[in-house]
Amino acid sequence: MQAQGLNGADDRAVLAWAASERRVLLSHDVNTVTRFAYERVERGESMPDVVEVPSAASVADVLDDLVVVVTCAMPEDCRDRVLYVPLR
Repeated sequence: MQAQGLNGADDRAVLAWAASERRVLLSHDVNTVTRFAYERVERGESMPDVVEVPSAASVADVLDDLVVVVTCAMPEDCRDRVLYVPLR
């Protein structure tokens, strides 16, 4: 985020930037990022794909599941949704 000038930006600004750049947002912040993401959907605004990863999750499990999602999911499968990984 620092390279994009978003270091220290609030979650709403990061979500807006990610939506405008069509980027996936990976976050450990299940509380506010998720809430703000769904607020964007309720307002009819585009929402970036948000992937929520618990900080205690195994990196190997998360990467394995992300490979499955990237390989198997179509873009419309994840639009305006929050994906929680690991999937199991």
